[in-house]
Amino acid sequence: MKNFSFTSIVKVHDFVVISIKNICLLIVGAFSFCVNKTLYFIDKDRFQHNETVNEQYEELSELNILIGIKEVRDDAIKAGHWNGDHEQQLNLLGNVLANTFDWEIDQVENYLLKIIETGPLTE
Repeated sequence: MKNFSFTSIVKVHDFVVISIKNICLLIVGAFSFCVNKTLYFIDKDRFQHNETVNEQYEELSELNILIGIKEVRDDAIKAGHWNGDHEQQLNLLGNVLANTFDWEIDQVENYLLKIIETGPLTE
């Protein structure tokens, strides 16, 4: 009897949770559809621009990482030398390129080596 009660309660719980989740997803989807249509009606060009930017989010994020790497190099040039902070920042940004943007390790190493070579001379 305990087993039947436990199993029944779990099944009812799962059914209710999944049903509520699906209803919420439906409401959010309908709301998003209405908002998108309203924004399109208000300003079609701006809406299309935002859609384009959202579609290119990953490429823009990767570009921001590359810009960050160049900023680290520029900071090293301004300081006149590479220091531990620069090394940590380059390692962190290189890891992001490898792990998030699927760069091969060799590509990351070659790119960072070129950046280091264009920075201040190391002794």
